[in-house]
Amino acid sequence: MGKAARRAPASSPACSAAPTPPSPRRTRRPRPTPRPPAAPANPADPTPPANPAAPANPAAPAAHVTNLSVRRARAEVLHGITLTVTPGETVALMGRNGAGKSTLLNTLVGTVPPTTGQVTVSGRTPTARRRPR
Repeated sequence: MGKAARRAPASSPACSAAPTPPSPRRTRRPRPTPRPPAAPANPADPTPPANPAAPANPAAPAAHVTNLSVRRARAEVLHGITLTVTPGETVALMGRNGAGKSTLLNTLVGTVPPTTGQVTVSGRTPTARRRPR
């Protein structure tokens, strides 16, 4: 004979307890309504306002890297990189782990010095700043 499930007798306190109420449902916040894009100050002049972060000379590159090489310990992480990024341009860095993406960005902001080559960002050579103690 198989094992039969035991049921508690009807007089047992386990059966006489009231069922627990369901947990309250969480309500989602309504999404904000999208705002229309701001109209130019002068409708006759459709040119967008100037970007204050952009360099004064729009023809000047936002970032320029020439023949960049970076060596960390015994490994040459970057070798012969040449790159020009113009203001307003979007660039995607893609590559496998250890390809040097973060090293290139750290060199552009000045936290990693280049072994060879030249790096300029907005016409200046980035240098590492010392943190105040």
